[in-house]
Amino acid sequence: MATDESVLLEVRDLRTYFHLDEGIMKAVDGVSFELKRGRTLGIVGESGCGKSVTTLSILHLLPAFAKLEGDILLRLNKGERKGSVVNLAKLNPRGKEYQRIRGGEIAMIFQEPMKAFSPVHTIGNQITESIRLHRTRDKKQAREIATELLGSVGISNPAQRLNEYPHQLSGGMRQRAMIAMAISGLPSVLIADEPTTALDVTIQAQVLRLMNDLKAGHDMSVIFITHDLGVIAEMADDVAVMYAGKIVEYATVEKLFQAPAHPYTIALMNAMPSMNGRGERLASIEGSVPILMNLKPGCPFFSRCGHAVKGLCDRSEVGLTQVSPNHWVRCALANQTGQGAAI
Repeated sequence: MATDESVLLEVRDLRTYFHLDEGIMKAVDGVSFELKRGRTLGIVGESGCGKSVTTLSILHLLPAFAKLEGDILLRLNKGERKGSVVNLAKLNPRGKEYQRIRGGEIAMIFQEPMKAFSPVHTIGNQITESIRLHRTRDKKQAREIATELLGSVGISNPAQRLNEYPHQLSGGMRQRAMIAMAISGLPSVLIADEPTTALDVTIQAQVLRLMNDLKAGHDMSVIFITHDLGVIAEMADDVAVMYAGKIVEYATVEKLFQAPAHPYTIALMNAMPSMNGRGERLASIEGSVPILMNLKPGCPFFSRCGHAVKGLCDRSEVGLTQVSPNHWVRCALANQTGQGAAI
């Protein structure tokens, strides 16, 4: 990363373990990826695969019993140290430097605005607090910026909305206000954790369009978490498919949809609704994501995989194998054929 200035964020061998009474839960187990300037990385997978914990680890928004290992390298985009690289995994999450980075360099749009916003403070108080922390200490100027931000995300009467509480806004408006607060510090990296899950399809399309406009207008890079491959096709430039705390496939969005190589990715795509209008029954993936504790040796997708080979896939863990330029897959079959399970 030191020589490639196009890379804003690089995660190397990230491991986030939860030490519970029942044992150690490996929520994120050896995840590596990079986010380049001006691009969107989509992280996709079923619930429980480790998507959200991966990004919460980047911001150190973890419970006290969590243990984080690995490297999280961020290229600073502001201040006297602009252009230098810091390892967030080594910083004190309660220290002043991390507080400046959280919101100023990296910001997050949470899945549930009602849980992220304080119910006893107005929208204006919460957005201006972030602005005063990262941009200006002047209260009047901060309020003017907050009004402009609410207007830029499509909220009507923004000056009035600043005086309202989260419960007074609709779901779509709360999500827009959450986006406004996330970009209030002008971050270079924006993390969006399933920001459209609770919205109807019309509002969802508006929010996705808004995020693309903001990305272009503010020169941001985005990490977009979702379980919806349709959203990934619309939003992402690169895609990481996660399963059981690991990245099982990593590729550009074009490569992933043209030639999916991991059985899990193929199963996710087969489960997508068809537009041919034939009324065919949707395919499903049998079983469920395993509890990420005391896993058996081999591929964690083994019991659900239609391509699995007994004696090969259930023996030992395999690493990511490059099957073509800008395309990697974690599959024992790929090690044998160099092409993955799609053959």
